[in-house]
Amino acid sequence: MNIIHLLESSLSHSSSLLRKLSHTIDNKDGVEDAQARLSTLIQQAKDIEAALMTMTESSDTDELPEKLRHWGRKMLDLSLRNPLLNMRTGRSAIKLDCDDIALMEDHLDDGEELLLEQRELKGIYRAVRTEIEETGVSTLFLVLGTLRWQEQKGGKEYHAPLLLMPLDIVPAKGGRYAVHKRDEETRVNTTLLEFLHQNYDIDVAELQPLPKDDHGVDVSLVLHRFEEAISEQPGWSVDEQAYVGLFSFAKYILWNDLRAHAPLLTANPLVKSLLDGRLEISDISHAADATDLDAELSPDSLALPLPADSSQIEAVLDADRGRSFIIYGPPGTGKSQTITNIIANAACHGKRVLFVAQKKVALDVVEHRLEEIGIAPFCLELHSNKTTKIHFLHQMQEVLEAVGRQAPEDYRQLSDRLLAERMRLRGYMKALHGKREEGLSLYDCIERYLQIDADPLPLPKDFAAHTTLAEAEAIGEQIMMLDAANQILGMEAKDFPLYGLFPKPQAQPKPGAYVSPYLMGDTVEKLLPSLPAVIKRAMDEVERAKKMNYLRKAPRDYVESDYKWRKFRNIADIDDSLFEDLNRLLAAVEQWNEHIAELPQWKKYLGNIDPLRTAGLDASIAWHRQGVPAVTIRQAF
Repeated sequence: MNIIHLLESSLSHSSSLLRKLSHTIDNKDGVEDAQARLSTLIQQAKDIEAALMTMTESSDTDELPEKLRHWGRKMLDLSLRNPLLNMRTGRSAIKLDCDDIALMEDHLDDGEELLLEQRELKGIYRAVRTEIEETGVSTLFLVLGTLRWQEQKGGKEYHAPLLLMPLDIVPAKGGRYAVHKRDEETRVNTTLLEFLHQNYDIDVAELQPLPKDDHGVDVSLVLHRFEEAISEQPGWSVDEQAYVGLFSFAKYILWNDLRAHAPLLTANPLVKSLLDGRLEISDISHAADATDLDAELSPDSLALPLPADSSQIEAVLDADRGRSFIIYGPPGTGKSQTITNIIANAACHGKRVLFVAQKKVALDVVEHRLEEIGIAPFCLELHSNKTTKIHFLHQMQEVLEAVGRQAPEDYRQLSDRLLAERMRLRGYMKALHGKREEGLSLYDCIERYLQIDADPLPLPKDFAAHTTLAEAEAIGEQIMMLDAANQILGMEAKDFPLYGLFPKPQAQPKPGAYVSPYLMGDTVEKLLPSLPAVIKRAMDEVERAKKMNYLRKAPRDYVESDYKWRKFRNIADIDDSLFEDLNRLLAAVEQWNEHIAELPQWKKYLGNIDPLRTAGLDASIAWHRQGVPAVTIRQAF
């Protein structure tokens, strides 16, 4: 339809040119030559129009796939709910008192205003403003002529608009409203034409394009052609009446595109997949992964004028590679920012982008962002209340006047420097997040450490170097079992029979290996009763040294110099804090001797776990005996 209008404009311009030629060319041959060239142009236009009509007829809806025809039926509303077929006066349409609708159309087409006083116009004005704010499109039209029709003779009568002139409406003084023609063409009710063709096999001739007179559309001729087309329908008539109302052609335009371009649609792999109910795309590339993009892409290969995180960069890269995908997320998560980067990157690489949205506010947000980054002159606004001829020409002028800028000479050097800095940062990232042999990264260790709200744990010096993540987690599980055993016995951690005593795991000697008699047969239970006497002797030596003023070593050195104590230290460790006071150490040893008989009872609740034989569990027992809660130990892993 747009091509037909273009041809119409071209023919009108040619006719005007011929009239000028007739006044400026005195030579008869020159005038005849101009007439011949004009006739050739007109004939070419008619041939193109005929070819377009043939193409449209060959794409009849009966030949379309069933699912495509189903989509078309949902788009094209030919029911009585459609005001383009069943116009009802009231809030959405107001009848005007007009004796000559053709004269009214002439005045409006010449740019004159029409003042209206109907109270109902207030509601229409508000509805038009809301529609423009939400969708950017005005649906206000002046109806010129109506078709009075009925489904069966003697049945209910309905009124359908024939011609619709696009209007703008503004408040005027005295509670009135002024309407004037928008900078768009008057159109015929194409929905009505399709309704007549499908339901009654009526084709109204020569309405594409609409016939013209000196003041726009020839209204009288259009009404006459409708009268001729419906002459054989009993009870039908054409009324010369005018209305102001709200009408939408959006779905009809979609339906017409669907019908006219069906071969192109069905050839598209995505549309074909939807039609056939199975995936028809043979080349499916993998989605972009931003993990290694810094190393794979140079900074100048992707235009990102706005800040973007890794997921947004992946979206820009997927769009650049031609993948189809969906971006979803709640408000404020950067969707419009990502779309802006996609458009800017495409423009940077010489591509064209068609950006559509259901709501005008979404278009405005992206348009504002594109304006902020300086590429607004290259954005052509379509299908809105601003898409007038003057606005279109103004946009084209801005593009032509836009100053082209070349990349600075040192742009490549700057890009290379940025890439080098990226690689340095990637080195830090790998060092921080790379998994070590034990299964944890440095970041994992820091994160787990920060989650602990207790005092630092007294880990053995070589614990981290010889313990894997799996072993550490096993220790945590065993600590939970120790805690369960304590709960069964009704004990706290400090009530443990050997609290502060750390038995060492005893390796089994290999067959035939030599075992020193010095260590043979030693156990905690056997050596523990001799320790109080060792400690008391050490305490006496310390006192004598103090009195004689020759105390030259720490009190613990007197204890550890005894051979019985050294034998005991081969099979067990003692909490270092106990050596700060030998009286406290003596009390602890006496308590161990007193409770050593309870150890078998405590062990039986551990089942098949022997804490004295498992190296990892020895460490967990040590922490547990120092009163560290089991839940804290578990957090450490």
